[in-house]
Amino acid sequence: MRKFLISIVLLIFASSVFSQNSITVVTPNGGENWITGCPYSIQWAATNTAGSVKIELFKNNVFCMTICNQVPSGMSTYTWTPPVTLLPANTYKVRISLTSAAGFDFSDGYFSITNGFITVLSPNGGENWQTGTTHQILWDDNICGNVRIELWKGGFFNMVIAQSTPSNGNYSWTIPFLNSLIPGSDYRIKILSAANIAASTMLVFDFSDNFFTISPGGYFITVTSPNGGEIWHRGTTRIIKWQDNISWNVRIELWKGDVYHSLINAATPSSGSCFWAIPSTLPPGNNYKVRISALSVTTANVLMDFSDYYFTIAETIPYPGILPFSMINVYPNPCSKIAHIAADGNSGEALSIEMLDMKGNKVFGQYGTKIRKGQTLDLNTQNFPDGRYLLLIYRGNELISRHNLVILHRD
Repeated sequence: MRKFLISIVLLIFASSVFSQNSITVVTPNGGENWITGCPYSIQWAATNTAGSVKIELFKNNVFCMTICNQVPSGMSTYTWTPPVTLLPANTYKVRISLTSAAGFDFSDGYFSITNGFITVLSPNGGENWQTGTTHQILWDDNICGNVRIELWKGGFFNMVIAQSTPSNGNYSWTIPFLNSLIPGSDYRIKILSAANIAASTMLVFDFSDNFFTISPGGYFITVTSPNGGEIWHRGTTRIIKWQDNISWNVRIELWKGDVYHSLINAATPSSGSCFWAIPSTLPPGNNYKVRISALSVTTANVLMDFSDYYFTIAETIPYPGILPFSMINVYPNPCSKIAHIAADGNSGEALSIEMLDMKGNKVFGQYGTKIRKGQTLDLNTQNFPDGRYLLLIYRGNELISRHNLVILHRD
């Protein structure tokens, strides 16, 4: 009888011991290095229980924080992102305990939690990058999530290059034309962990080791006409000309006495030329300039150029009697071989003729040709593709006639 009772007591004791030790931490179990801001999987094995578990973090074997107060029954893994507020250390352990029984387990050994690193690789000092050009910002890191990229000048914050971009070590940056981006040799790049910024603590970042240079360059606009000294009359049509290497539209303005006066064209293709019918209401003056600026988002009102010197807008001076070229005819239209240009006037002033395709490209030019009344200038169109063209006729620098010419070859 005594042996039977002893056997029952031992069986009850053994059952109690096994039920209290029915959970085992699998990971982290010692030696791991986890980085703040990155997700990791906490895993455990549980037997003889169907209850939920509680997960806690210990540091130096002292309670640090609760990771999860209750993981539902049946789960054996939990994804945890160590917060950036945790201090780096190599003495962390996880404790997982049953919520419905007196069973728990610790990590067998310590594991580490660190804040990671970021190292700027390029630009890292000595580079010379020009505005309007595109460069690769390069860095190395072991963090998760996104990074923020900043530009600093002379030890002070200048602008945000990228508010939040993946931490893949590469960002393509087109250096903008901005008033705040003053050329200089004292620029550095700063890259920060976006997760750290959101937490406003324990910032992980790196600067370029040394200064690099941002210099003027890349795109340009240069006004060529009117550029100073011209006399243009009210009521006439002129061509504003410029040179550029951009693909955006441009805005053309009229300035008087170095003060904005009026808008000539709000948005015209950067083709290098634009017709301007000079309003007859413009006040005459010898202190006019033209300003041309790019309409790109990053270059608006910064990438631009003025006439170098003032030009004059004068009263329209009527020609005595019949205008020399009061009428210019182009025929036949459409034409297949020869287009005849005939002038109805009373003198033989020199004319210049240009022909543009529908993209604004000049495909033909002839300058200083005199045509008297009753004469014609013959334009051979056989070598031009079928299509619509713009025929422009000038007297000096003044546009006096324009025609839509259709070339249609017939067998």
